[in-house]
Amino acid sequence: MQSELLPQGVVDIEKGELHATYAPERSEVQLESLTLDLGGDTVLVLDGSIGGVTPELIAAARDARPGDHVKGKLNANLKRVPPDRLAPCGRTRSAPARDGGCWQTC
Repeated sequence: MQSELLPQGVVDIEKGELHATYAPERSEVQLESLTLDLGGDTVLVLDGSIGGVTPELIAAARDARPGDHVKGKLNANLKRVPPDRLAPCGRTRSAPARDGGCWQTC
């Protein structure tokens, strides 16, 4: 996975598993779980819903897809992350998490 939001620009995904249901009458994908193996023992698990997913969006070739955006509500759970993977970008700060723990952010 590649993004400018990632500290090193890329995260390797070894494998993944998707469980989702598409409801065309609501133009919605209900994401039961998307589990991504990030290597080692680290996994990212997502669930939630993505709206604005029309049959035209699914069927069209990448360069012919409608320009509309999809909107979603996703929950993310990052599990079993070794400390050395949390702060590879140098400067960090601890931010309180909702459950009272801490996030390491760059």
